Amino acid sequence: MCIQALRTFTALGLLVSVNTPTWAEERSWNFDDTPAGKLPEGFRTEVGEWKVMEAEKAPSGKQVLAQIAKSPGPDFNLLLITGTRMGDVDLSVKMMAVSGKSDQGGGLVWRARDKGNYYIARYNPLEENFRVYKVENGKRSREFENAEIKAEGGWHTLRVTMKGDRIECFLDGKKYLEATDGTFKEPGMLGLWTKADAVTHFDDLRASDGVKTALDARKIGEAAGTEASAQPDGVVRISWARKDVPVKVDGLVLDPFAGLTSWAAFTPAPGGAMVMGDTVVFEDEVTPAMDAAFARGLEVSALHNHFFFDDPKVYFMHIGGMGAVEELAAGVRAVWEAIRKVRSEKPEPARAFPGKTVAAGNLDAGEIERTLGQKAQAQAGVVKVTIGRAGEMHGVKVAGSMGLTTWAAFSGGGDLAAVDGDFIMTAGEVQPVLRALRKSGMHVVALHNHMIGERPAFYFTHFWAKGPAKELAQGIRNVLDAQAAAERERADH
Repeated sequence: MCIQALRTFTALGLLVSVNTPTWAEERSWNFDDTPAGKLPEGFRTEVGEWKVMEAEKAPSGKQVLAQIAKSPGPDFNLLLITGTRMGDVDLSVKMMAVSGKSDQGGGLVWRARDKGNYYIARYNPLEENFRVYKVENGKRSREFENAEIKAEGGWHTLRVTMKGDRIECFLDGKKYLEATDGTFKEPGMLGLWTKADAVTHFDDLRASDGVKTALDARKIGEAAGTEASAQPDGVVRISWARKDVPVKVDGLVLDPFAGLTSWAAFTPAPGGAMVMGDTVVFEDEVTPAMDAAFARGLEVSALHNHFFFDDPKVYFMHIGGMGAVEELAAGVRAVWEAIRKVRSEKPEPARAFPGKTVAAGNLDAGEIERTLGQKAQAQAGVVKVTIGRAGEMHGVKVAGSMGLTTWAAFSGGGDLAAVDGDFIMTAGEVQPVLRALRKSGMHVVALHNHMIGERPAFYFTHFWAKGPAKELAQGIRNVLDAQAAAERERADH
């Protein structure tokens, strides 16, 4: 549904309790109610050729808003929404670069006075950069920040928040840019932007004034495919009691209410909502559940056990994310459905990973060293690489010998080997490392901390994989490279 009408609600006087969520000015568009070839009411083309059109794999529905002009010059293709006037704002849109030889991608416009004065944040996949700047009297300033980003093609979510003079810009949920500027202090129009010959599709445009908006439990329940309940503090919760697999703990058949219930909780947040949750998983469910979470843009923040002497072994995967609340709820649903699919195919949890069992053999330590770029140790047929890291704890410097290490141990033979190990990560490296492990076909078997009070805070993920030793080593190298890229990105900002 395309929601074009302004929704403004006011709570009155002493009827409001301290726990009542505050209503906000909020607008959203997904362009499915607008006839193809037209523009939604209030949308005005300033430069370029903008229209609603059908598109395959549109994020919501079947239609998108497209900029299709292919200007040979450096024109800024600009569309303004005349019915909007926002100062402090939380603005987001899904965007896909379709084509462009001199320029690609596009961006968000806010606090626009007219077609020559506004703020702009744009992502250009052709140049592999993300920038925020202002256009003043028709001239673009380059005084703000930019980030070099190499992202995969397809749809990306661009988000901007501005409160007072402070600007923050996000791509696919990650903050890349910050700036402070007071040029345009008054509320202004919102809009969309491309440059030159950039043909770009936009969908799910959302804007709010940043004030928390009460969540709709009914809509969350519909998106999640289960009943949702609103709590007195404005949080909306969903749950799934794992009655499908009986679990004994120390011989006791444990009722799901005693700690075998998956749950997710949603609270209002800039851009829509924040979700946090805990997912009950058996060993053969972890990988499908994690893949489903990543595919829906959710993060995995922990993977561990809650019990000893449990049969079958049961684990708990904590998830989180921020964004449009119905998308978050649909993401949780995808995780739970991935788990249900595993159990529908095999009611009893598996007791081993698929594939052959690894047997003792001969490993080429030199090949592993060359692939990883690190010296290895060999003992009892195992080849192990260890990479130290430094930190501080309670004012004492600590490093690799004190346990701050990434390591990978290879067992078996060249044709069929197993690798297990542990990556040490800062907070900003966790999601890139987890995703890289899965992209390399490695199973994440734990995610937790080893210390309390260290600086920076470190997290550890343990992994397991089987396959040809050379491929396993290359997979570890790919993860190390992804971690290094995340660290460089953090240092740049």
